[in-house]
Amino acid sequence: MNKDKLVSVIIPLYNHGSYVIETLESIYDSDYTELELLILDDGSNDNGFDLATDWLSDHSSRFVRVWSEKQNNSGINATTNKLVNNSKGYYIYLIASDDRVPCNAITELVLAHEKAFKGKEGLLFYDVTTINENSEIIEKSVSSRIHGSYLHSMRVDKDILFMAICFRWEVPFQHQFYSRTFYDKIKGYPEALYFEDVYFALVATSTDMAAYVPVIGKEYRLRADRSITPGLKKNDYTAIQSKFAVLPYARNMKKIFIILSVIFEYFGRNGFPRIGGKLSSETFNIYKVIHKNRTIKNMPST
Repeated sequence: MNKDKLVSVIIPLYNHGSYVIETLESIYDSDYTELELLILDDGSNDNGFDLATDWLSDHSSRFVRVWSEKQNNSGINATTNKLVNNSKGYYIYLIASDDRVPCNAITELVLAHEKAFKGKEGLLFYDVTTINENSEIIEKSVSSRIHGSYLHSMRVDKDILFMAICFRWEVPFQHQFYSRTFYDKIKGYPEALYFEDVYFALVATSTDMAAYVPVIGKEYRLRADRSITPGLKKNDYTAIQSKFAVLPYARNMKKIFIILSVIFEYFGRNGFPRIGGKLSSETFNIYKVIHKNRTIKNMPST
């Protein structure tokens, strides 16, 4: 085994008993050989974890290593952090427990990561195919529809990629393939924040550690009952905290200005969160997250 090539496929499992075996079978069928598989059930109330562990007992020999555990419900950020911290791979491939992996996806992502970052830390965004509840293809390439006119610009110009994430956040940017060194450098997912994918995307692009590749890296299931962030209240349905928290990582004034523009455009529409002349607890929590995560170890100076 070449440790530098090992990919950790991590699955935060939550109430997907109807789909998790299909997810696992797609990973099993991957043409990439050096895989470890980690599953963490986040307090599901269905039989998904039992199904998954039974499947693992029959298929574990296909993988370099397998790991599974069940915990009380802790949320997606804490669950993902625990999965990554228990992984041994050089690369991290995160997949929901109802999605599928195309056969050649991981191989293509590893090759693309090595080409883009030359063995250094970094995060890749990639294209996805959408499927329905019956696993039928809805749309072959989501990026082509959403970003078609400037897909090439996103690939060659990091500022264009950054602005696309800030102003045109869509499904493809939620899907990220990264090195474990990238995760360690930015200290994982802040557990106080919603929209961890926005935070990771903005940190990566703010620090020039991101790239977009036209690889179909996942089959993303769309369901009528799918919640982007389970348990999220309507009033919380905004990524504004993640955008605040990433400000200290922006490497130039242009990117700081763009993030601030997005933030103030949001507050212009929704009002600043003040109560009785004092900053609300939401704003205070934003400040605490910024203060706690304001430095990245060994980050190049601006």
